[in-house]
Amino acid sequence: MNSKESIPNDDGSRIVNNRQRLYLGYTIVILLYLTIINFCDEYWEWVSIDSFSVSMLVSILLVVGLAFFIKMEGKAADHFKSKPGVKTKVLRGISSYIILVGGKFVLMGVIAVLFGDLVKFTGPFGGAVAFIGLVTAVLVADGIAKKIYSSLGDPVED
Repeated sequence: MNSKESIPNDDGSRIVNNRQRLYLGYTIVILLYLTIINFCDEYWEWVSIDSFSVSMLVSILLVVGLAFFIKMEGKAADHFKSKPGVKTKVLRGISSYIILVGGKFVLMGVIAVLFGDLVKFTGPFGGAVAFIGLVTAVLVADGIAKKIYSSLGDPVED
C-alpha cells in the first residue's frame, strides 16, 4: 500500500482532511460554473466565449472572485452587526449592496482586461445585463446543487 493512501476506519470509511474537502468542493463548483457558462455561450447570443479553455479560465476566475466578494461582504456585515442603531443597519445594507453588485462589475472588468475579445458580453448596458444574468445563473445553479447535496446527507440525530 502506498504510504500516501488513507487507512480505512473500522467501519470501512476513510478520513478526509479539510484540504481534500476544499479541493473537491472547488472542483465541483468550477465544473458547475463551467457548464452554466458554456450553456450561456451556446444558447444566448449576448454571451460569446471563444473556446472551452477560455470558458474554463473564466469559470475559475468567477469562483475565486465571487468567493472573495462574498467573504468581503461578510466581513463588512460583521463590522456593522456589532453596532446598534438604524443608521448602522442602513450602512450595512448599503455596504453589502456596493460590495456584492460592485464586485460583479469589477469581475466583468477583469474578464474584459484579461481576455479581451475572447469573451464578449453584449446587449443592454454594454453587456452588463448578460454578465449579471450569467452570474445569477451560476449562483442559482450553485444554490440548487447545495440543496441537493444537503438533502442526500444522513439525518442529524438529536
